[in-house]
Amino acid sequence: MNVGNKLFSACCWTVFRDFLGMETPELAIFEEPTSDSEKELIQFAIELAVGRRRVAADSWSALRPVLQLVGQNRQDVSDAFILPAKLSLEEGAFPFPKETILEDYQKQAIDHLTSCLQELAKIQSDLHPDSVLSFFEAQLTTLPCRYEHIEDVSLYDHLKSVIAFADCLQTYLNHTQKSLEEIRNDPDAQPFRMVGADISGIQKFIYDIVSKNAAKNLKGRSFYLDLLVDSVIQRLLQEFRLYTAHIIYASGGGFYLLAANTAGFEKKLISLRKE
Repeated sequence: MNVGNKLFSACCWTVFRDFLGMETPELAIFEEPTSDSEKELIQFAIELAVGRRRVAADSWSALRPVLQLVGQNRQDVSDAFILPAKLSLEEGAFPFPKETILEDYQKQAIDHLTSCLQELAKIQSDLHPDSVLSFFEAQLTTLPCRYEHIEDVSLYDHLKSVIAFADCLQTYLNHTQKSLEEIRNDPDAQPFRMVGADISGIQKFIYDIVSKNAAKNLKGRSFYLDLLVDSVIQRLLQEFRLYTAHIIYASGGGFYLLAANTAGFEKKLISLRKE
């Protein structure tokens, strides 16, 4: 079984190896990065994803809900954590008070990831990167990314960011023939571009309805907007050969994508906008 392309697979191997703290047989479904250039590129992508040079936390801490860490009154909020589990609406999938976290959390987290990788290995056919990401979204959204200064970023979101940065960097380097060291040392380097769009008039479209069957009309129009935004995103992903990992945000009638800042990008984007 092949899991995505080589760089995608190498990113998965590196992120999961860092999380586990060692190489395990379950990582064999991915390709270990072999060349120094590939290792350096993934290392740089991880640094971009975490905001500094990577330092894995010495101790284990469960994932915290992001809303606990924002706002002026966060010290007044009682601690709650998320246990390792597949995404679901069952009671066990919601945040627990700190005192309910079991002492063997590290074992639970490692066992959960190991079980997910074993389940993925059972699939005989080759998998598209987006299919792998969908699987990881359901399984790894409750695991912490395990970096010392980050408590509210899941392993899935961290992996997604690393893949997006690494893919953009590789595309940019291939187009510009620059070295990774040149980009690192040039404060004016702009290897990335953010693509965003927003649909205007959403409030008027959704709420300009008669009272009869209002609930059904609201749901229908909201669903229509979701489909409209998703169709635009899918067209851009296809046109620029991006993964769903490149989707930074998509909700409320708008979206942002991360792409490589290559020559001809703007011209291509203008052409798509006219369509």
